[in-house]
Amino acid sequence: MDNLRKIREEKNLTQENLSTKLGITQKSISLYENGEAAPSIETFIKLCDILNVSADYLLDRTDIRYTAKEVTNLSLSSEELELIEYFRKLSPMKKVKALGLVIGMTE
Repeated sequence: MDNLRKIREEKNLTQENLSTKLGITQKSISLYENGEAAPSIETFIKLCDILNVSADYLLDRTDIRYTAKEVTNLSLSSEELELIEYFRKLSPMKKVKALGLVIGMTE
């Protein structure tokens, strides 16, 4: 859970602050951040809620921090979601080209 330390520091939380909010020890936070232990499901859900990040982000499975609730609140259409899905599959160079094409179409 490399992103745990990153997001905790971005939110200006110490391990002690976060542990207090979770009702666990500071040592537990240290163990999670160093990959030496994993939180219980209940603690993990609380971590996601407190840090306001998705479970996949906290597990280092994605670079997308948004929670499902936040994405839902964006009110994206099915076409917009489909475009995002295809866009994510593109190489970095193709992403630049696709953005250029879309920008050009809007002018």
